[in-house]
Amino acid sequence: AAVIGSSGDRQYQSVYGCRGNAEDLYCSTDDGYSHKIHMNGKEIYKFAVRTVPDMIKEVVKKAGTDLSCIDLFLCHQANSRIIESVAKNLALPGERFYNRPDLYANTSAASIPIALSDINDAGMLKRGMKIVLAGFGAGLTWGAVLLEW
Repeated sequence: AAVIGSSGDRQYQSVYGCRGNAEDLYCSTDDGYSHKIHMNGKEIYKFAVRTVPDMIKEVVKKAGTDLSCIDLFLCHQANSRIIESVAKNLALPGERFYNRPDLYANTSAASIPIALSDINDAGMLKRGMKIVLAGFGAGLTWGAVLLEW
């Protein structure tokens, strides 16, 4: 987990939403006992590459700034293709996006706080940096935070 919030002298803004869809992501009890999660990977991919850039633009606009002022984008580390597509859809260079799903992909909702902790421990975060954290997940939920480190 990561606890982040406003400190008065640093910028902080957030957006979030959901779009439940029982056709793309659902739980079933085919055998009457176990609950199996089913995911239409192609549709979830399309959802992510559409929704993540939109929420990033929304949180940046809500904060009264623009994409060029963001030092680092840290998205949910589901897979490299999604992160690369988000960067492309925002017309931003991939280097501005932390992209290491090889380390974090199987950690689900924890991928962002774990990666944030790791890049902080590695000295990659400096006071005053503007960072966008952007995630999506179960139930087709999404959220983004723009924060000043």
